[in-house]
Amino acid sequence: MSPRNALILAASVLTLAAGAARAETPAATSDLRCFVVLSMVSDNGDPKINATITLGRLYFLGRLDGSAPGIDLKTRFRDVATKITPADAKAELARCGPILRARAAVLDDVSRSLSATPAPAKP
Repeated sequence: MSPRNALILAASVLTLAAGAARAETPAATSDLRCFVVLSMVSDNGDPKINATITLGRLYFLGRLDGSAPGIDLKTRFRDVATKITPADAKAELARCGPILRARAAVLDDVSRSLSATPAPAKP
């Protein structure tokens, strides 16, 4: 193989590898669907529920930052949002809700353990 062909082959492999590294995983797609559905119901008139939904959106956005860094969120949001049916949204809320409740329980547990910990002695 000539050096020129080897260089072209190496560049092609690197380009393909970079594309594969940016490919969205099933977990990222799942998190994106939760983010989209929570965004779709985020303004329901109840400030307490809206605050909870905002926290859920931030949770799934953080997961996306970790699992799909560099994701084109605007484009992917639009892609997913335009395809979700009301039945899909209901199913996604039923799937995403328990995830958020489980994480909220962890936060509650940590908060309780911190409040039960005595304050350090002052020097």
